[in-house]
Amino acid sequence: MFDVQTPTVIDTDSAINRRSLIKAASAATLLAGAGVSYNASAQELFTMSGEPTGLMDNVIAGKWNLVMMWSLTCGICVRESPVMSQLYDDEKDGNITVLGVSIDGQQSMPEVEQWMKRHDMRFPNFVGELITVASNFKALTKEDFRGTPTFILFNPEGKLAAVQPGPLKPEALRRFVAKQA
Repeated sequence: MFDVQTPTVIDTDSAINRRSLIKAASAATLLAGAGVSYNASAQELFTMSGEPTGLMDNVIAGKWNLVMMWSLTCGICVRESPVMSQLYDDEKDGNITVLGVSIDGQQSMPEVEQWMKRHDMRFPNFVGELITVASNFKALTKEDFRGTPTFILFNPEGKLAAVQPGPLKPEALRRFVAKQA
């Protein structure tokens, strides 16, 4: 089982676009009383080549791991993608890495790949089914999944450190990480 602590928000000054949060509201409502426990070894995602994998199988030990949950229909994700790609590039030799999780489901894999190319998404990405991602998010964070983009931050030991719904500024992330040291 995954060690769950109450997460904090990375950037308290970030404005949340309510429309981007509505997409997962019905799924989160369905899951609110599910009582699902998070299994860190679960194969809940798919690689871009279609292989099953788990989120925690891809978290890099010794680095802060920022996971961007996104969707094909998320306008804010279009703006966040190049910012997160630049963060990924800038931190290749640093202490932060970026992973992506599309909530559009395995049936949308071709569209997800096209979206990633069109928006120059250069960090590793995975695809999950919305209902599974929302359920695992709830089990992991004890919060309802509110939509995309949502960021999850794991510390270098692989423990949940923070959750950020909505946009995230790299400077805010770096300040948050520096305060944790």
